[in-house]
Amino acid sequence: AFVFIVIRNVCLNKYNLIKRQKEVSIEDYPALITSEQKAFEDVYLNDMYERILNLPEIYREILLLKFYYQLSNDKIASILFISPATVRKRLQRIRKIINEQEKEAANV
Repeated sequence: AFVFIVIRNVCLNKYNLIKRQKEVSIEDYPALITSEQKAFEDVYLNDMYERILNLPEIYREILLLKFYYQLSNDKIASILFISPATVRKRLQRIRKIINEQEKEAANV
């Protein structure tokens, strides 16, 4: 009986944890999304897509592996035959390039 109670309590704790962590997406409530917000999202996504396409290939492939395939820096390094430190540095450079492009776009 003791083991059963412990297992039941562990399962209930995990269930309650998952229930508390459930995220509600705004997409679940389409009435809350205005056409203005949708248009802004589309413009922003198109702008980001253009910026990514204009990056050099060495940066684009790291972005693809990191965010599309959700690979770790170590896995990316082994696939591209570079060190994990190089992957981290390239990700840092990507962030810097995109931030600079956003600042330039805001100034124009």
